[in-house]
Amino acid sequence: MRFQLASSRLASALGITRRLATSGALALLLVGLVAAPSSVAVATDFRIVSEVYFDKDVVSTNRTLFRAGVVYDYLKAPGLTTVFDPARQRFILLDPATKLRCEVDTVQVAQFNNALRTRADQNADPLLRFMAQPNFAIEENQPPGTLKLTSPLITYQLKTMRVEDAEALRQYIEFCDWYAQLNTMVNPGSPPPFARMKVNQELRKRQEMPLEVELTISVRQPRGGNRQVALRSRHQIAWRLLGEDSVLIDQTAEEMAIFKEVTFQEFQERGNALAGAPPAPGDAPVAPVPAAGDGNAVRKASAIEAKKKPAATKRK
Repeated sequence: MRFQLASSRLASALGITRRLATSGALALLLVGLVAAPSSVAVATDFRIVSEVYFDKDVVSTNRTLFRAGVVYDYLKAPGLTTVFDPARQRFILLDPATKLRCEVDTVQVAQFNNALRTRADQNADPLLRFMAQPNFAIEENQPPGTLKLTSPLITYQLKTMRVEDAEALRQYIEFCDWYAQLNTMVNPGSPPPFARMKVNQELRKRQEMPLEVELTISVRQPRGGNRQVALRSRHQIAWRLLGEDSVLIDQTAEEMAIFKEVTFQEFQERGNALAGAPPAPGDAPVAPVPAAGDGNAVRKASAIEAKKKPAATKRK
């Protein structure tokens, strides 16, 4: 899922730029981060409509459609589309406004995040180091349909639903994990995706999907001390696609065929980034905190890796 640029209040609350505040990746240490995604044998079709909130304001609305093993993610505004095609190990990014498309290979995405994790793990900023190697405590004796993961820096509180359809759950978790990594690569300045991916790992164990997610971040203040910043999201899950969903997917197929294909770098240079894109359904944006005397550690680490990144692979 992706969301548009969040309100400037989020940026001011965290003392960072608006773009960085909204480009968070809430993202298991992936066991084999560079492994190719599995092919889908018998796919389940379903839809998720999500809203992301900061305070009482909706900062993002999007629709994520799962059909025949492919995931179509639509941002309401500014209208960017992301297609995740695990069988071909790729993302396709579409911008209807400029009629441009580009492809990003999943191996390339994984390599980028693996390098970023190494860099973040060596950084002086404690929040960035935690995001590189997240370690949560799982609160026991929680009421059914709830999940809480805690740490001194980041806490997740979720309302969940049990999913009996194992294939639907597998598709959802696979998409969430890969999209979290894509978001970090597409948006220089985004934090590493591994915290949210740790949450996904726990959801997989419990055979659950999130209905609501509240994220609390302990933000270090320039003059000392911490303050708590909370963000949340809500998700409506339906186990069938609507007629309008099929129409939208057919339109996307046409756009994939006729839009001009450019490299990933060209796509980014023209301003077609997933600016403010959340990694996946079930998330709210994470905004990292600059380390004292280190500028913005997250922005520096991911920007350095972005400069190393080769152009996206051509269509397969």
